[in-house]
Amino acid sequence: MKYLIIHSTHTQKGRDITVDDVVRTHVNELEFDNVAFHDMILRNGKIENLTAHNRGVVPSWGLLDISKSKRRHVAYVGGLDEEGDYFLDSRTKQQKTSLEIYVKYFILRHPEVKICSYTDVSKIALTNASFDVPKWLKSIGIKEINIYNEVDRSAHMEICQ
Repeated sequence: MKYLIIHSTHTQKGRDITVDDVVRTHVNELEFDNVAFHDMILRNGKIENLTAHNRGVVPSWGLLDISKSKRRHVAYVGGLDEEGDYFLDSRTKQQKTSLEIYVKYFILRHPEVKICSYTDVSKIALTNASFDVPKWLKSIGIKEINIYNEVDRSAHMEICQ
């Protein structure tokens, strides 16, 4: 794995959603081939795997030249304010703890991985993590080598042109 991409589910603060809700929204309502994430962190901190619901790999959706086989997507439930109008870091304490554990475990398994927000590697801004991912990664002790940066983005932009 080369990339771990952090998303929010783009849902209102305080709203609980389930794996079935994501499958129904992504596959049935939006008519995507697959759900957008490999894993989802619920508001209580539980990590749910969604890959069993996919009929193949998670789609690219405007990602900057990142091979489907070299990336993993994780989302936390939330990302919007209570009304659903604005991006908001709505992670619960439990979600923050689970995401930190998830990221650190991922680095142990894939020491060269670059970690970023969806908007860092996307040509389109459908959703984002709703928090400053690089700043958060630094605050939990992640090394610079594992934090996706402007140099990485510039390299991807050149490949895509």
